[in-house]
Amino acid sequence: MSSTAPIEARENVLQQNFSTSKLNEKWVADITYIHTLRDGWCYLATVLDLYSIGYSFSRSMTTELVLDALNNATSVQQPLPGLILHTDLGSQY
Repeated sequence: MSSTAPIEARENVLQQNFSTSKLNEKWVADITYIHTLRDGWCYLATVLDLYSIGYSFSRSMTTELVLDALNNATSVQQPLPGLILHTDLGSQY
């Protein structure tokens, strides 16, 4: 899904400082595509605590793919308020 709608400006809270000293302090997220022999092009949505990982893999790049990755990560880590989630602001996020 692509969009020509303007993206609301957001502060880069992380400022490329990827160091952390504990779980659930800073998370990053993104989508990439991977070619497979069986299904052709598929998409991998990742959610990474700079200590741990949540992910989802699909044949389509959708918001549901991202939500599955986020649910995977949050069900394992159970983050507290104040967690920073950094993404590239793609339309699925």
